[in-house]
Amino acid sequence: MEDLSKEGKGKKLDILDQWLKQTLNIGKTEQFERKAEPDHKQAFSPNGAAGQPEQKNGQTQRQPQSSQPARQPKQGQGQQGQQPGQPNQRQQHHRNSRPHSGPNFGGKFKGGKARDRRPRFKGGDNAFNQRHKFQSALSRAVNAEPGQVKYDPRGKLRIIPIGGLDEVGKNTMIFEYEDSIMLVDLGFHFPEADMLGVDYVIPDINYLKDKLHKIKGIVITHGHLDHIGGIPYLLEKLGNPPIYAGKLTMGLIKKQLEERGLLQSANLRAVNYSSDVLNLGKMKVSFYRITHSIPDACGLLIETPAGKVVHTGDFKIDLSPAGGQLPPEFAKIAALGESNVTLMLSDSTNATKPGYTVSEKKIGQTLDSIIKDTSGRLIIASFSSQIGRIQQIIDAAGKYGKKVFLSGRSLIDNSVMAAELGYLKYPQGLIADIKKAKKHPPEKTIILTTGSQGEPVAALSRMALKEHPHVEIGNGDTVVLSSSPIPGNETAVIRVTNNLVRLGARVINNNIMDVHASGHGQQEDLKLMFSLVKPKYFAPIHGEYFMRKAHAELMIHELGHAEERTIMIDNGDVLEMVNGEVKATGEKVQTSYILVDGMGGGDIGSQVMMDRQILAENGVIVLSMPIDPNTRKLNGDIDVETRGFIYMEESKEIINGICQKAAQAYREFADRNPNFNFEEAKLHIRSSVDQYVVSKIDRQPLIIPILVD
Repeated sequence: MEDLSKEGKGKKLDILDQWLKQTLNIGKTEQFERKAEPDHKQAFSPNGAAGQPEQKNGQTQRQPQSSQPARQPKQGQGQQGQQPGQPNQRQQHHRNSRPHSGPNFGGKFKGGKARDRRPRFKGGDNAFNQRHKFQSALSRAVNAEPGQVKYDPRGKLRIIPIGGLDEVGKNTMIFEYEDSIMLVDLGFHFPEADMLGVDYVIPDINYLKDKLHKIKGIVITHGHLDHIGGIPYLLEKLGNPPIYAGKLTMGLIKKQLEERGLLQSANLRAVNYSSDVLNLGKMKVSFYRITHSIPDACGLLIETPAGKVVHTGDFKIDLSPAGGQLPPEFAKIAALGESNVTLMLSDSTNATKPGYTVSEKKIGQTLDSIIKDTSGRLIIASFSSQIGRIQQIIDAAGKYGKKVFLSGRSLIDNSVMAAELGYLKYPQGLIADIKKAKKHPPEKTIILTTGSQGEPVAALSRMALKEHPHVEIGNGDTVVLSSSPIPGNETAVIRVTNNLVRLGARVINNNIMDVHASGHGQQEDLKLMFSLVKPKYFAPIHGEYFMRKAHAELMIHELGHAEERTIMIDNGDVLEMVNGEVKATGEKVQTSYILVDGMGGGDIGSQVMMDRQILAENGVIVLSMPIDPNTRKLNGDIDVETRGFIYMEESKEIINGICQKAAQAYREFADRNPNFNFEEAKLHIRSSVDQYVVSKIDRQPLIIPILVD
């Protein structure tokens, strides 16, 4: 990547200064003078072993790269104390290992042990300590001058998104290097309005059907359904490759697999973001912690001989996340900017929104005041995966002597799982069974429920329709919708809100008070992440086209990124990385909508969807035609049944005409084709009757002829 000019550095520093001032409430970024010091980089060989720089005459120098290949483990043998295929734990440093140009995620080394020489603060203001470290990381990242990196000119990395672009959801991306393939995320999205009877839409894996033997693993960035929802439907079809994810994310995946009876056969491998490195063929994957609307979210550094990719996952920059979560790992992210990142793939969901995404701390304060001031019963609807938000509500309930009742299976399951893993903490007796809510004093009652998106069968929707077995909405109730509608769900949310208000409830949403914060970074968050990583090429991902285009223009016009190195891609497009350069090939991979209906797994054909659409718009006509089994001639009157078509009493003329047309069509077809089969005759009858109905009333109902012999 070209060196940053003084003007470019100043511009980036101004962005960081503005962010620091508004978000951290501190002044101008310190201009640290970088002293000449040894460049100790924590290095990892391709098999996971680490190298240590040599000492010579009091100065630290890099060990020249050996012409001998690095020692590889014997076939079928992993690192010492590690099962083959498990994540590599970062090892002690050995003097003769090869140096590596990767980011400096470690400290300085002496005698094989890490020793961090950065300033340490004992006592004093913890907020100041955190701000100082963050400030230092930003300054180092902006002033760093990346060195030269050598690539293998023969290597080629193919990057193929098969979901998550031109949509919000179904996030899935393929990384292919030589004979190795890895997937990042495997999600689903909810159906569109015209997808009648469809539960979910999952990615099209047709590209992988002949390459299942190459798949080394699926790496998951976090536990939202648009990133993990496709796993139960596609894991077996992909050959059950290993799944790598953080602890909480893995817990959510297990719940999904358990519901489908697939848990025992799945190959699940939890990773530690701070220490684990995956070697998936010649692709090496390391992790950095990021903040999102769910705990345990991460971004990825994918290193290959062709270049390096940073995949941000879904993220926002939040220094005060909910539920005791830790802020982003700024030291790791800033170190990426020193490592010659070739390509950055970055979340674009909120790229059209200026400013900074609201911190979860602000939401917690608002919910705290609502819980404190509400005199009647309080019902809070949120996503079942927002463990941090649930913790905020539980903490406030305990603070003001109120009890929390959970309603909704996914909410109960996720809360139990998060508590078992240590992500959710509450005193015994604070959470109770929803069946006991009626007997508890309303002013001391908080009902935490699912259904914030207006889902028809969710608990909140059933409350709004007076169908919930344990909760009856009435005067004095307050309902908080602690979420924002997912695009496409707006009408359903309005419908539920109307029903709640009709029953006497007061409804609070994000338009009234700050009761929800997005998990996706807005423009200033995106600019900060880009300024830290400093990629050579940039491709916005995750979101509709207009979101991704806004993200691209933001980086070009406000951060000065070269337009020719900003790549717009769609689902199915192929990016190729060769020798540290990236280009779109023009190739297009099949990415059809794969529809899930009930317990099926993408087995709904286009004809089924077409029939459903016709039924919804024009109704159905069923013709029962008696046939003599010996002569194969019509043997009686044709019986007509209709549904959703027209009233029978008002359409005797049309029904009689349909019967005559069907009989005529059958006779003509039988006369022309003495050895006909019934299926061919049905097609001819359907076509003839369809033409007649269109000519009479300009409608095309579904026509089903039944030949009874």
